[in-house]
Amino acid sequence: KHFFLMDQGDFLVHLMEQQEMQEPPSCLAPHQLQGLLDAATRSSSVAASPHIDVVGEGVLAGQMDRRSLLQLIMAATCSMEGEAGAAASSGVGILPSGASDSTQSSLELLLLTVNLSWPISLVVSKRQLLHYQVIFKQLLSLKWAERDLGQAWQSMRATKRLSGEDQQRWRAWHLLCSQLTYVVGEVLRFSSIDVLEPLWGDMEARLLSAGNMDEVRRRLFTFIPLFN
Repeated sequence: KHFFLMDQGDFLVHLMEQQEMQEPPSCLAPHQLQGLLDAATRSSSVAASPHIDVVGEGVLAGQMDRRSLLQLIMAATCSMEGEAGAAASSGVGILPSGASDSTQSSLELLLLTVNLSWPISLVVSKRQLLHYQVIFKQLLSLKWAERDLGQAWQSMRATKRLSGEDQQRWRAWHLLCSQLTYVVGEVLRFSSIDVLEPLWGDMEARLLSAGNMDEVRRRLFTFIPLFN
């Protein structure tokens, strides 16, 4: 929840501020990305979480994945292929170590993943992981857009020193930037508070009444009704 659903999303803000994340993925080695993730989490409010060690221990990691949000959704909703098909499609588009993709930044291709070794694999499947990756990719896109709009707004503040006629030319751009910032912020708030938080609370309540491991897996799988 702290990482994929960003309920304490300031760790992502710390990560976005790293210059290395603006570089092409070919310039960022896997161990460097893991180090940036670890530093970002320990510099944010997530540092107070008892689960902070999942980053340092390699349970939670980052990878470079060129798939778009739509492609991730298609992989996550691949119900006809079943578990095996979703697991196979989960590796499509992942950039191998040393691969070059200079048209996109490392941040744009970032996707969190979890080492699904035993005993984690008993309760979390690769298909379920795809569901959380879809959410992360969407929230990351919104956070990134919010950050860029904020930077654009700061840049346009310099136009206040212009003459009245020149300021008038910039007025439409000021208004557009303000409206876009509001819309993106509201979509991010609605997604996090009005959608994900109630779904998570409902799932936690269901897990408390689970009687065995099969019930735990089923109730974890129903966290996101859209994919079921």
